[in-house]
Amino acid sequence: MPVYTGTRQDLEISYHRYRCQSCARTFCEEIPFKYPETRISERAASWISSFLRFNIPISTVQKITGVHWDTIKHIQQQIMDEAVADRRRKLLGKPKHLAVDEFAFHKGHRYTTCIMDLDTGDVIWVGKGRTKADFTIFFHEIDMDYLSEVEAVAIDMNASYNALISENLPHARIVYDRYHMQAQFGKDVLGTVRLDEARKHKDKARRQWQ
Repeated sequence: MPVYTGTRQDLEISYHRYRCQSCARTFCEEIPFKYPETRISERAASWISSFLRFNIPISTVQKITGVHWDTIKHIQQQIMDEAVADRRRKLLGKPKHLAVDEFAFHKGHRYTTCIMDLDTGDVIWVGKGRTKADFTIFFHEIDMDYLSEVEAVAIDMNASYNALISENLPHARIVYDRYHMQAQFGKDVLGTVRLDEARKHKDKARRQWQ
């Protein structure tokens, strides 16, 4: 971290390098104020971290600090890991109500399946694709003991989701969410009624002109 704005400050440190007489592996002594796995100080890392915590892009932080992109990325990864670990510590108990849905993430052509805890609003799992095989991965990656207290799962009208939940969570009730029920009703029922009415008016108009 520079003492004066725009003035780079480098520290020249002398430290020892050792070679193990048994395995010939070389290693260096630790520098107390060096940020782990980088060549910058803890103070510089804290300075960079203050930018990243305000969601400033890595490219912008690189221009401001002059530090290599990979180093900044490493610090960002550490921030994310700490945030995830802290969030996990705060999560108490097992989920009771889940929601399963898919969303498009690339111009409507690629989809992702998302599993959410409805009580806390936390996203439990995200996987690419929306097929039965894609959703099956969720039950392979998640500890089933973690899902042992699930009471209900909200899903859309996807039959493959229904089958997998019944197979892997037989104790949970399946609830079709109202939005998709109304959307399906509008498509299958109201849409058919509209077509029938339009056909009747068209036939009536044709008979009147004959």
